[in-house]
Parts: sequence; structure tokens; C-alpha cells
Amino acid sequence: MKIHEYQAKNLMRLYDIQVPRGITADTGDAAAAAFEKLNPACGVVIKSQIHAGGRGKAGGIRKADTPEEAKSAAEALLNKVLVTAQTGPEGKTVRQVLVEEAFSVEHEYYLSFVLGAEDYCIYLIISEVGGMDIEAVAAETPERIHKIKIDPEAGLLDYQVRRASKQVGVPESLKKSFAALCRRMYRLFCEKECSLVEINPLVLCADGRLLPLDCKMIFDDNSLFRHPEIEELRDVSQEDPREAEASLHGMSFVSLQGDIGCIVNGAGLAMATMDAIHRHGGHPANFLDLGGGADKDRVYAALRLLLSDESIAVVLINIFGGITSCRAIAEGLADIVKEIKTSVRLVVRLEGLEKEAAYAILKNTCYPFTVAGTLTEAAQKAVKLGGGR
Repeated sequence: MKIHEYQAKNLMRLYDIQVPRGITADTGDAAAAAFEKLNPACGVVIKSQIHAGGRGKAGGIRKADTPEEAKSAAEALLNKVLVTAQTGPEGKTVRQVLVEEAFSVEHEYYLSFVLGAEDYCIYLIISEVGGMDIEAVAAETPERIHKIKIDPEAGLLDYQVRRASKQVGVPESLKKSFAALCRRMYRLFCEKECSLVEINPLVLCADGRLLPLDCKMIFDDNSLFRHPEIEELRDVSQEDPREAEASLHGMSFVSLQGDIGCIVNGAGLAMATMDAIHRHGGHPANFLDLGGGADKDRVYAALRLLLSDESIAVVLINIFGGITSCRAIAEGLADIVKEIKTSVRLVVRLEGLEKEAAYAILKNTCYPFTVAGTLTEAAQKAVKLGGGR
């Protein structure tokens, strides 16, 4: 789960991490009032609050030196769609801005803690070059990005912090404050069960302070039941509406660009299904894992979700009946097609508990289900029925 920049900075304050003063605003007048309340020495920065990076290059961050300029900048951003390199062409609507004091900056660093998906360890990642072009730095000069592996059982060790500060040339006078920042970030990362805590840029100000000018946090969705205070920060308006709806039904959903919808129980089986579709020349329209305890209601919600997408030509339903009975799924599908009228073809592959009874039910319905005995057969039939759309 992602949160907004201002929310991430509020969390940092709870961990005694110094961040710039800022006030959120949802109108131009509120932005002007925020300017006057902050009374900044170097003006303010008006920052669009969306769940995406690349805001600066897309014009979503603007400087203001007077309350009037703050109002004008906020009104130019609020309730507008901001398209960045990370939003896709559809962009995201800016519903609030962060009015934040500006600083004279002498140097920009990059600093983050991230969960390594391959080895389940945490990495401290740092670079002497931060800011808007960090992606280009990583792609063109990867040697400037330094990664330090942290054993979760040992935690962040002092020598690792010293190594990081040396690798990027943190001034001697700031090494103590840099070390404190790293330890507090790491504590936040672990206690809130994050998958990413990122500061970009971490700036050396003209007054000699290290400050996070921008920060990003992503949390492990599976841990949110332990952190209701984090789940409360969720902004559904920034999410894909279908992903948000799927989560309400206990399903995992990711929208893709293909035309073959997928309804599967189990993340591994879902990925295998997508691979099979690709192997036979098709393109999945989504990743959808029904999760444990798939039943008629959940299948109904999933099918309704996919059929709302006009680009989907066919839906492949691939269910393994372990705890779930194939017969129950078939009975549910038979009822669903009576309620949902659609021209989209449904390819069904069921395996496991009461499979034979399930296929008999599908065969006797008025809807022309296309059944398959194997995953390969199901993928082939789905691609053929999709017609390469």
C-alpha cells in the first residue's frame, strides 16, 4: 500500500526525523493561508500529492514566493489530472497539495531502505546523486548506486552506516546526524513493516542541515491487519478502481494491457496461467488471485469486475479444488451466467475435488462454457477464442 508524501513525512516526525514544515491544502485560498502561517524565509514549494513519482518533471511541483503565487500555483494543480512517467497516460487527479517551506540546497543525496524480494533481506541503498534524475543515474552509471545488505536478525550495524556515509562523501560534521537518520529510518521500516522507505532527495541545506525534501513509503499489504493506523492512511481515489474493488472482496488484482481476463485461485497458479497464455500467443488482461476460500460470491465479484472492461474478449477461469470444491465453483458459475448477460466467452478449467461433477454441471447449463482438461488446453482455447484482439 502506498501513501502520500505528506503522510510519509508525518510518520517520519513520529520517529524524530526532522522534515521541512508543511501544510496540506485543497483550495487556492488554503494554500495562501498556509504560506502566511509558515512565513518561510525562502518561499514555499507547492507539491501535488499523488501516488506516483516524476511530479517535478511533469510540472506537478511549483515554487511560490508570495501568498498570491502560492494560491495561483495551487489552483493550477488542484483537481487537474497530472500525467507523469509513473502514472501511465491516464494520469492521476490532484486532490490536495503540500505547501512546504523551500530551502537553499548545496547537495542532493539518495537514501532508502528496501526489502529484497529474492533473498528476503533488507538493503540500504544510497547514492551521492539524488533528485529527479535518479532513474537515469541507476540506468547509465549504476556504479554510483551503493547497496548494503542488512541481515534482519542482526539489524543495521554501525559499520554499515559508516560505510554508507563514506561511499557518498557525507561531510564529517554531519556523519553523526546521518547515522541517526539511518537508524531511525530503519526502525520505522521494520516497525511499520514497510517494503520501501525512500528519501529522494536527501539534501544538504545551506544552513548545514540534512533534510528529506521528498519521501516515499510502501507498506506490505499482508501486514496491514496489524497496523490499522497505517491502513487509515489509504487513499482509494489514487488506486485503480478495479484493484480497490477487488481488495474489498479479499482478492488480489493487477490490471494489464491484454484482452484475456484471468480468474485463478492462488498467486502461483495465476502466474502460471499468465505464462501459458503468453506461451500460446495471447496477452493477459490482468492478474487476479481469488485468494483462499474461493466461493460463488467471490467468483461472481471477480467475473463482474472483468466484464466491466470492454477490452476483454474472453475470460479464462482456472480453479484448483483443494479446500475449495470444484462442484461448488461450477454451481456458482451456472447461477452467475443466468444473472450476468454477456457475449464474452468463458473458458473453464477445473482440477481437484469433485471435478467430474463440476464438468457435468457446466455441460448442462444453457451457457456455452468452453471447458478444458489441462492448463495448456485452456490457454490455447482462450487465445483462439480471443482472436488475437
